[in-house]
Amino acid sequence: MTNPKISVTIPVYNQKPEWLEACIYSILANDYKNIEIIIVDDGSGDVTEYLPKELLDVYKKFSGDPIFKSFQNNHYGIWKARNFAIRQATGKYIMPVDSDDTISPTCISDLVKAVNENPDYDIYYRDYFHYTETTGKAYKIPITDFTGKKKWNLPALMFKNKGTEGFPNAGSFFLKSAYEKLGFYNIAWETRQDTHWIIKNLGNLRLYQAKDTGGYFVRRHENNVSSNMKFRARNIARMLLWLAENCKRDVLYPEAKTEQDYWNYVSSIFSSAPTYIPCYGGGEENQKIFEREFQTFVNKHYRWKNVNFTFGAPLKIAMLSLWDYSAAGYHIQQAVTRMSKHKVDLITKEETDQKHKRGNLQIGKDEAEDIKQVINDADIIHFKGDAPPFVAIEGFERTLGTTLNITKPIIITIEGSQFRQKSDNEFIALARWEPERYKKEADLITTVTPDLNYPELEGEFIPHAYDTKSFKNAWKWNPEEFIISHTPSERRKKGTETIFIPAIYNLQQKYKNLKAIICDDLTNEQAIEVIQNSQIFFDQCAIGWYGYSGIEAGACGIPVFSWISDEALNQLEDVDLGDFPVIGFKKSAKGLEIILEIWLNLKEAELRKISIKTKEWFDNFHSYETIGKIWANKYEELK
Repeated sequence: MTNPKISVTIPVYNQKPEWLEACIYSILANDYKNIEIIIVDDGSGDVTEYLPKELLDVYKKFSGDPIFKSFQNNHYGIWKARNFAIRQATGKYIMPVDSDDTISPTCISDLVKAVNENPDYDIYYRDYFHYTETTGKAYKIPITDFTGKKKWNLPALMFKNKGTEGFPNAGSFFLKSAYEKLGFYNIAWETRQDTHWIIKNLGNLRLYQAKDTGGYFVRRHENNVSSNMKFRARNIARMLLWLAENCKRDVLYPEAKTEQDYWNYVSSIFSSAPTYIPCYGGGEENQKIFEREFQTFVNKHYRWKNVNFTFGAPLKIAMLSLWDYSAAGYHIQQAVTRMSKHKVDLITKEETDQKHKRGNLQIGKDEAEDIKQVINDADIIHFKGDAPPFVAIEGFERTLGTTLNITKPIIITIEGSQFRQKSDNEFIALARWEPERYKKEADLITTVTPDLNYPELEGEFIPHAYDTKSFKNAWKWNPEEFIISHTPSERRKKGTETIFIPAIYNLQQKYKNLKAIICDDLTNEQAIEVIQNSQIFFDQCAIGWYGYSGIEAGACGIPVFSWISDEALNQLEDVDLGDFPVIGFKKSAKGLEIILEIWLNLKEAELRKISIKTKEWFDNFHSYETIGKIWANKYEELK
């Protein structure tokens, strides 16, 4: 059996003398004697060169003991004092002890026994106890058992524990050579530098949990750093953020099949962490402070574009759209489901053709009472269509054959062509329904394209959602022919006959390799295949923006041509389009012909570069990740 020297390190700053004295006495009373006690006073007192007399008396009391070493520093911080103490240590193992804590008589010898029975580990640790001065009661704090676990998977275990008391800390043995090899504590870290040091170096550390050892007792009092709920919340959130950003994804969540699976997992950890973490400060009010501060910190500091953190109970949203034209409601539902824990039920009529997407609840297929129950149970009612909410409610009541009593917050998302203005600035849909009615009946009005976001509505433009990142950049150069595709839902509305075909006809007289493919009656999957085999895509020249077909093309990296009106641009409000890639033109056959001819003369490298930028922009502006976050936040704000 070996008899390793243990260096007990105690940083001190303005500690109560009686607590420090109790701490030292508990160490000296241990039955293991091959120890040294290193105290580093971190500038206690108002004037750093003079220690308070009471603390000085404690130091003098033990100064004659050969195992006792004390140092005085300026006030540089407790973790710099810990680093200094480690450097002064001559023992094989470092045992950090806080100056207000105490240990049992067998605390050190029991860990030494574990060292002898299980050599070759870097950290030996145990469960510990919290006790409160006022009650005199102590309760056990379990530490996660990492013994025998594969080193590379330890970060996953700590992340899954959501930052709870799963980390070896004070009262543990740390191999001194591990600090010399891996570096010392990072003093720039706000607090719990020991935890940060462990998680940063987990792949290079071997941990062993000793069972049934003498106790380490943490004194709970109002001045504990860990009793400060705001401080504690920020610290734990920060550690989880560090893990998520710095560990390999196949380590934290090896079950992830896609990148999005991983980010969904990250989101779930953060979303549930505040209610999972026990509050050692005691009391419901402290727990609320902790949860609130944790949420604030995470939402302020997360840096991932494709993850959203939602806290509290999941919301239930009933999205009502009898005909989900272009599947806009379906894509919102999918985006919110991916980016939050909220549940969106999409209620539509049973699908009758390829133009419409089925909801997960379908009138004519599912029981009317079941659908009514979903609506009644919802926290928010979200209508997608052109009519004012109460008109839409009447339509659903007739279709369901039942009465709906809706008193929940209401959202209306407008996307249909019936809502667009005529050239004389009169509303088509609002000939019967004035803007004031929408504002009166809905708590939030949104549009999926900015041309619909008329100032009279006082609404908000939230772009179409689409799973853009599920598509790869499909653009490829074809030296034999230059293909431009066009997939009109209605030729008259898209300008197919009046603008697109005349422009293409004129260009084909000069450019024999130009080929136009117009897809009228294909399924969505077939249309996307055609788009992916083209060099550019023509969307429309009627509504002043681009539609879902344009988004599908952009998601595949195919440059998009569409008429963009000044009104639509003016109604964007504070929306930042960034490096907007959609190619506009004057609303005429000649205007389209002029722009297309420029493109027909671009080099392959130029077109490929534009394709890459197009794909990047649509991934950022329309992806489930971007729009799902926006809608999740809107639901939470409205609730």
